[in-house]
Amino acid sequence: MRRLTAIAGLGAALIWSCASGSSTTSGTGGSGGEGNGSTCTTQTWYRDSDGDSYGDDNNTKEACDKPMGYVDRGGDCDDMRSFIRPGAEEDCASEADYNCDGSSGYSDLDMDGVPACEDCNDQDPSAYPGADEICDGVDNDCDELVDLEDETDAELCPAVPNSTAICDTALCFYSCVDDWFDVNQDQSDGCECQAQPTPATAGNTCANAVDLGNLTDVSADSITVSGNAVEPGRSTWYVFTAVDDLDTAGDEFHVDGRFANNPGNAYVMSVFKGACPDDGGAEIATDELSSFDWYVDFNYTTSGCTTMAPCGEGNCSATPSTTVNLCNDDTSAFYVEVHRLDGQASCDSFDLQLSNGVY
Repeated sequence: MRRLTAIAGLGAALIWSCASGSSTTSGTGGSGGEGNGSTCTTQTWYRDSDGDSYGDDNNTKEACDKPMGYVDRGGDCDDMRSFIRPGAEEDCASEADYNCDGSSGYSDLDMDGVPACEDCNDQDPSAYPGADEICDGVDNDCDELVDLEDETDAELCPAVPNSTAICDTALCFYSCVDDWFDVNQDQSDGCECQAQPTPATAGNTCANAVDLGNLTDVSADSITVSGNAVEPGRSTWYVFTAVDDLDTAGDEFHVDGRFANNPGNAYVMSVFKGACPDDGGAEIATDELSSFDWYVDFNYTTSGCTTMAPCGEGNCSATPSTTVNLCNDDTSAFYVEVHRLDGQASCDSFDLQLSNGVY
């Protein structure tokens, strides 16, 4: 805004009073005629006593033109010594703040053991020459490269058991390697649970059942298997051949399966004789929590048989008669499905004993 001020004794001369930041003058040229005006924009100028091209922020002038001894930039923290100014090189042996950044090259503000003049970031104790580059979005080792520009995922992220790491957006993400699971959701111990049996795909279907070989009645064969079916709803299939030896005086054929350990009754078993269920196998046990058996080692009676097994061959003979049965070959494959009931994931294992001729 302009204000007109009349000054006594100046005749027709006028002086315009201008707002701060600009200046305008107008005169009559001494003849009473109207002259041309001129305008400029003022700026801040900084006193530069030491001639280093940086001025004192506390000693300034507002003017259109540069006053003598002033410069157009401030930031000089010591205007009496020209070697102290913004951008000056720090001296590791001196406590003076040469570059006016608030610290000296001699100092170690972040207490990382590296003086400021050798540190690329004296405000961050994780960043200094020779530091390990980690996944944090910071140039830790002061080589002007950050995270994956400098190292691999495995080098940037702490090692976590049985997992692989990916550094993304300054964070480490982990995934379990094959056959391992993070059941407890605690990253500190990694993927702590190994699927049993391994690989995790073993026994995941009846057609892919884990083959346990032969169990022969005459030698009372037995085998114990363990597994965990980590994920709720998962099944593990086993298959074995129960062998009936050539009997002539009584048959010991007695297939038995029982949980030796079933934590929290989390597991049940179903059993199919002869083939997989999709191939016509006969289901002889369904969702059993404890045991199953299929046998012929009971005696034949003239009153007939009432069990699902053939009439007893416990007293069989090579020559049939009205009092004993003929010894048959009851050799058969048995398919056992161990199923984890729906519920919370767990690494708790079951132990299942399978036998022939033991009980």
